[in-house]
Amino acid sequence: MAVNVKAGDQAARGPRETRGDRTRAAIVEAATARFAQEGYDATTLADVAAEAGVSGPSVAFHFGSKDGLLAAVMDRHFSTLLPGVEAAAGSPGTPRERLQAFMAFWVRSHEGAFDLFSVFATQGGWRQIDSESGQAIRDGYRKVNAVLDRLIDDMKSEGSVREEASTRLVRDSLLGASEWVMRGRLHSSRRPDYDRVARELLEIVIDGAGAPAGPPPDEDRLEAIEEKIDRLLTNQDRKTR
Repeated sequence: MAVNVKAGDQAARGPRETRGDRTRAAIVEAATARFAQEGYDATTLADVAAEAGVSGPSVAFHFGSKDGLLAAVMDRHFSTLLPGVEAAAGSPGTPRERLQAFMAFWVRSHEGAFDLFSVFATQGGWRQIDSESGQAIRDGYRKVNAVLDRLIDDMKSEGSVREEASTRLVRDSLLGASEWVMRGRLHSSRRPDYDRVARELLEIVIDGAGAPAGPPPDEDRLEAIEEKIDRLLTNQDRKTR
C-alpha cells in the first residue's frame, strides 16, 4: 500500500528531474548570462561550458550547436514570460484597462533584459528561416502577438479602436514604441513608473498625440456664421459704391 501512495505522489509531482535535465538547465543559465554580457558572436561553447561547470563536449551533446543553444535560451525566456503576459491580459477591467496591464507588464519585463533582447534581435542565425533560433524567436513572439491581438480586437469591438485600423500595425506600434521608450531609460538613475509608461503609450498610439478635435458645429451655429458673413459683405459692398 505504501508503494502505491508513493507512486501516486510521484505522478502528482510529474516526471522526476534527471541529471541530464539539471545539466541542460545549468548550461542554458550560463548561456543566457554569457550572451547578455558578451554578445552571441563573442561567446564560445567553451565559455558557456566553463561558466556552467560542465565539460565542453557536454554543451554540444545537449544542444548540437551554438545556434541550438541560443534557441534554448529563447525558449526558456518566452516560457518564463508567457504566464505573466496571459495573467496581465486576463486581469479584471475593460479591454483598455487589460491592454494597459499588458503593456505595464511588458515594459517591466524589459528591465535588466535589454542586452539579451539585443542578442535576440541582431545576432545569431535567427534571421534564417530554417535555423533553430529563428524558429524559436518566431514561436515566442507569435504567442505574445496572439495575446496582444486579442486585446486590440476587444477594443475594436467596444469602439475604442477603429474597426478598419490594422490590428497588426497597432500591435507593432505598441511593442516597438515600448522597446524604444525603455531603451532610452536604460541608463537612467531613476526607475521608470511602468504604469505611467504603459498609460502614456496607449494615449499616444491608441488615442493619438494631438489634441482631440472639438464637436462639429451645429446647424444653428453655421447659419449664424453665414448670416454674419453676409452682413459683412453687404456693408463692404455699400462702402465701395
